[in-house]
Amino acid sequence: AVAGDTQYVVHQVKYSDLDQNRHVNNARYVEWIFDLLDQDLLEKSIPSFFSIDYKHEVKSGDTVELRKMKLENEGLAFAIEGSLSDSDKICVRSKIIFQ
Repeated sequence: AVAGDTQYVVHQVKYSDLDQNRHVNNARYVEWIFDLLDQDLLEKSIPSFFSIDYKHEVKSGDTVELRKMKLENEGLAFAIEGSLSDSDKICVRSKIIFQ
């Protein structure tokens, strides 16, 4: 779905997303974030900056709504925010800038 320059994707946490503590593995968040980006962009551009901030743990059975927003005045830059669908609690934030 797209609303203006914002894209939404819902991800249902599965067993394969979990680490040994039964929380979503940190690397999975990165995969979810890059899966939001256009494949053509990823094949033709190189990220020059990537940050991720883990705000709240996510567990099996949770549903995460990921929102991608294009940042104005920063070239090819995106902010991604993930929140728990049932509470709107922010669980992850990220920023990516491409060359």
